[in-house]
Amino acid sequence: MHRTRRPSLRRALASGLAAVLVTAGALVGVAAPAQAASDPALTATVTVNPGSGIEIAVAGTGFQDVQAQPGQTAPSVYLALVTRDGYDVDQASTPNTDAVVGADGNIAGTLTQTAAKLDRATSYDVIAWPSRSFPSASNLLARTAVTIDGEALYPPASTTTTLAVSPSGTAASGTSVGLTATVTPAASGAVEFFDGSASLGSVTVASGSARVSTSTLSVGGHTLTAVFTPADTASTGSTSDAVAYDITAAVEPEKPTPAVSVFLADGVTAYTGQALYDGDTVVVKGSGFVPNAPATDGTRPPLAGAFGGAYVGFGSYAGDVWTSAGRTAEYTKWAVSEGDVAKIGGATAGAVAIAADGTFSTTLSVVRSATAPDDARFGVRTWAAGGAVYAPFSTFTVVDASGPAPEPTPTPKVTVSKTADLDPNGETVTVTGSGFLPHAPDTDGTRPPLQGSFTGAYIVFGSFAADWRPSTGAISSARKGFDTKWGLLASDMAKVGGAAAGAIEIAADGSFSTTLHVSQADGALANGTWGVYTYAAGGATYAPFETATPLSFAAEVPPADGPKVTVTPASEVDPAVENVLTVSGTGFSGPGAANGVYVLFGETSLWSGQSALPAGGWIAQAWVPTILDGAFTTTLTIPAGTLEPGTSYQVATSAAHGLSLTDRSLDTFTAVTVATPTTTTPTVFLSAPSVVQGGSLTVRGSGFPAGVAVTVEVHSDVVTLGTTTVGDGGLFSVTGLIPATLPAGAHTVVVRAGDITVEQPIAVEAASASAAPEAVAAPVAVCTARAVDGAALTWGVKQSFVSYVNGPIAKGSASIVWRSGSGAFNTEEGIGRVAFGGAASFTGHGGLLDLTISNPVIQVTGARTATLSAYVQSKGYGGSASVDGRVVLANLTLPAAMTRGGALAWADAAATLTAAGAEAFGGFYSAGESLDPVSFTFPLGAEVPCDTATSGALAATGGTMPYGTVWVGLGMLLLGAGLVALRRRAVAGRSA
Repeated sequence: MHRTRRPSLRRALASGLAAVLVTAGALVGVAAPAQAASDPALTATVTVNPGSGIEIAVAGTGFQDVQAQPGQTAPSVYLALVTRDGYDVDQASTPNTDAVVGADGNIAGTLTQTAAKLDRATSYDVIAWPSRSFPSASNLLARTAVTIDGEALYPPASTTTTLAVSPSGTAASGTSVGLTATVTPAASGAVEFFDGSASLGSVTVASGSARVSTSTLSVGGHTLTAVFTPADTASTGSTSDAVAYDITAAVEPEKPTPAVSVFLADGVTAYTGQALYDGDTVVVKGSGFVPNAPATDGTRPPLAGAFGGAYVGFGSYAGDVWTSAGRTAEYTKWAVSEGDVAKIGGATAGAVAIAADGTFSTTLSVVRSATAPDDARFGVRTWAAGGAVYAPFSTFTVVDASGPAPEPTPTPKVTVSKTADLDPNGETVTVTGSGFLPHAPDTDGTRPPLQGSFTGAYIVFGSFAADWRPSTGAISSARKGFDTKWGLLASDMAKVGGAAAGAIEIAADGSFSTTLHVSQADGALANGTWGVYTYAAGGATYAPFETATPLSFAAEVPPADGPKVTVTPASEVDPAVENVLTVSGTGFSGPGAANGVYVLFGETSLWSGQSALPAGGWIAQAWVPTILDGAFTTTLTIPAGTLEPGTSYQVATSAAHGLSLTDRSLDTFTAVTVATPTTTTPTVFLSAPSVVQGGSLTVRGSGFPAGVAVTVEVHSDVVTLGTTTVGDGGLFSVTGLIPATLPAGAHTVVVRAGDITVEQPIAVEAASASAAPEAVAAPVAVCTARAVDGAALTWGVKQSFVSYVNGPIAKGSASIVWRSGSGAFNTEEGIGRVAFGGAASFTGHGGLLDLTISNPVIQVTGARTATLSAYVQSKGYGGSASVDGRVVLANLTLPAAMTRGGALAWADAAATLTAAGAEAFGGFYSAGESLDPVSFTFPLGAEVPCDTATSGALAATGGTMPYGTVWVGLGMLLLGAGLVALRRRAVAGRSA
């Protein structure tokens, strides 16, 4: 959105461009007019569309002095509808257009505006000013008043009033009767309600509705109406149809009969006689407990002479003798009128409110007294309270109080590690179960070898019919298994052939874990469902053991022409050794192969081809620059200790260089699985068997306890290489420098992690003779940073510039897409550098405006400071390239960094335009102006050696670029300085 340019900026730019305009005038041969032309004048004819809007036909004369701007085929001016004597033009909402100036100096144009966006109390003008500029008093060409017929534009809306009465049709004397009037459409005003000619009151309409209540209508017939009177001329009044209404004499209600209902703890499920246990609760709901003085009046304080209510208690009858389970509020409540609750101590003392209609609800605990006789009848009793004696309040509801609750039997449950998108050609899933406990005799076998004892359960992958359960009488042919395990007690596994025969252990707590091979094999049951099923084994029938977990397979994709990759080895890769993967490809041809192909290895989650190829985060990568007949072979080396069992990895391919951002024709993904270590013995790997004095050594470990601190040393002379903490996968990595003074020869790398010590031999070789000797034999301080991969950037550049580019003057487009970044960050120094992908592109004015800001870099220089640089390319005036290089665009003022799950994040950092950045914007903005705030997140990875960006010794970068003439043409285009100067000459001529 653009409003009138500030006079100071306009004067500065106009004077700065004056020399250019004079030169441009000389070049294109612009001559001064032979004589002063007549003043520009406008006429505006308004056509009103009642209730909809207006159309203004604008005609103008005397515009001969207006000249065509560079790139225009004919001179033109802008027209806009503004408030009286105003200049504000909002490109997004103000009615505006441009009008071509004819050879005779005449112009014509049409402006429209909706009634909803016009203010009836506001006066308006139509103004004309030079194109490619903002209107102001100094460049106004002409103005004329616009007359709008408000009465015609805003005709009153007809209304309809309807009346609804509640209760409908009739009510007893003294009943509150509600009258609700609805005015359609909703309008401002008031509704007066009438009983015949007598007013029942006037109510202001709110949201199209007004309501009044009365309980004074007399017994007999009534005629009710509602009359709407509008508050203004925007709508008409209206009267509802008459509603006939009868008031009948009130009837004295009969006294209700007290009744009690008992529910389970949820208060919804009715109690039906089932066993309840100590600690269970019941909800007691009563009705009909209304006063009946004096029988229900209390005889003692605090409710003497007033309604005494009723006691509600849990206990037991032994014969006719009642024994309460307890006098505390847990077992006994006192239900009284709402106004008397506080008088008896409130809810904490067991008070329960009886509503005016005689209803109440409360909760009681269930308990079976150990001293109660065997024939005692337990239940909920109510009786008159406060000393009153009133038989209707005496009720008793039997409850089966069965004493202490039995131990619950766990419900068998099964979980399958993967249930959807399974490989139809086969893969392995893990099945875990719980609650598979013996339940004799239901789970006892009916045939050898486990006849009469717990026979466990079958765990089956197969195709089963809808009606497959043995407990419902399904025949065995309803179950077709393709991989079956028999879960049973460990002591019985050998009886059925052991693990070789498919036996697995069900632990004493009823749990098990096993694997099944699943595939979309031939021979599935017709209308069967693939799934993992369990049911009682050995001839037993026990419904709780019958579970079904449906499985679904991924659709088989028919082979298609295109790139294909084979990887060797691709499965059961040993993470404890160095692995060399041989990658061969075919079908890598076409335009996407122009720069060769990238071959990369990393975690599957890093990239799936749905976006540009990320530059960082890969474990190994190679570039094949030349591809013959669409085929290639290359290798990727994976260091020992790099891979983590349980993590998904892949070999990916992509078009190379710039095509990796846009061309997805060579994307392939080949899964590589990692073998699960058969032992958890801690193992140490060295980056090399020998190292030169003063050289770097990386020590990696696997099989160590997660979370334990690790110290890496070199013996005989004890030198500490570094410390770290073992990761979740039992892995660690430490990189350090071997002191130049450490004697050459055989040494030992010693790794200590808690009570674990692992040693590896290392040979230290003498440094070359040309190397300068160490002046001091002291440990070398090693600077380390944290690798950053998958960093995120959010930045809108400058919203006002985006609005201008997308607006009706520039008529262009803006695109801002930032991609993930990578780099490093020194957490101790609080400095670092991360480079991002992506670009912000701006085009407009038929191609004269063309700016691209790409590959931004965030350089954090301190706790509160950072810079934002980017590669800038812009097209200057006339189409010649004027900027093509990296520029520091903004200085950032950082908020306090936030830690989010292993990442550092900065939100809404203030961005201030630098002098170089201002020049890159063609001087359209000044140094020091604010850009949009910047937010970014750095995920922190493994330790890496420091570089110039993370060591605290940042190298100077930059140089200067000739920005002085970068966007002269764009400045002219944006500010319309030429027409401003032309207008001033015309005014000066007329003044003379």
